Amino acid sequence: MLNIAIRVANYDKSGKGHLSRCSNIRNCLKKKVIWFLDKPSSFLKKKFPKDLYFIEKNDFSLAKVEKNIICKEIGLVLVDSYKIDTLSLKRLNKKIPIAVILDSFKILPVEITICSTPLMIENSKIINRNNHLIGLKYAPISYMKRKLNKKKDKILISMGNLDSVSNTIRAIKA
Repeated sequence: MLNIAIRVANYDKSGKGHLSRCSNIRNCLKKKVIWFLDKPSSFLKKKFPKDLYFIEKNDFSLAKVEKNIICKEIGLVLVDSYKIDTLSLKRLNKKIPIAVILDSFKILPVEITICSTPLMIENSKIINRNNHLIGLKYAPISYMKRKLNKKKDKILISMGNLDSVSNTIRAIKA
């Protein structure tokens, strides 16, 4: 049985969105998960004490992921970090399938690109050809079930500290 590696941004300026998103994904996984982080996370270790944890040498690195692919029997790497460069992703994707989570549309040399914001893409052939999963239905969010009432539910959408491409407005309109 192959394991899943999650390379998530948790450097000081990355915010908590990456960890929260990957934590929600982790809740749904039955396989063993190996985390690759920028710095130690007491939040993750407390929530998933049986998982393995490695700290990469810097915010841009995939070195420990590469080093542990075979010995930890990793079958898929999920990357949720904007600092990982395209060349590193391309090199790693030649060895193992990679799925990348983004907040904006970008063509990357990986198996699957997941963008959970509602984007309008002019050329849908590009999306299908490059295995892009785009839209709110791919958002790994958790929610609490509650009794239905006559009032409309309200939600707060936040794309983090910076929303230079107006993803918040697109999500609200959707």
